[in-house]
Amino acid sequence: MRELANYLGISDEQLEELDLEIHEDTGSSGEMVYSFWLELPEYITEEIMSITGWKPGQVISGIPVSVFEGDELLEYTGLDKLLNELFLGDANPLADLENKIEEYRALIIKHRDTATGFTLKSVLFGAAIGALEAYLWEIVR
Repeated sequence: MRELANYLGISDEQLEELDLEIHEDTGSSGEMVYSFWLELPEYITEEIMSITGWKPGQVISGIPVSVFEGDELLEYTGLDKLLNELFLGDANPLADLENKIEEYRALIIKHRDTATGFTLKSVLFGAAIGALEAYLWEIVR
């Protein structure tokens, strides 16, 4: 949490003292984390208030995702979960990937004559290429 303390302009100890609950700003879709926010507790020391200018109960929003990169706060969703599943030791990446490709293919066929289908096709093919690149990179390393 050192990165968050640095971003907020306080020490690690002061951050720990605040006992903050960090919230994700996922927008209307709920699928992607755009930033983080937190609500300050009603008990803030005078020292922290003088350093930051904060007031008890104030909401601090727009905390960049980059502050938490590599931190356990970022949860994986969608393609990230699939890629994590593919690269686990017990997984059969090729069979899993083939199953996902068939699922995506069925979706594309179902929606092929709509604008949604065109967008879906573009996104899914891009994701498939990314997944294959990641898989090949793992093999090469």
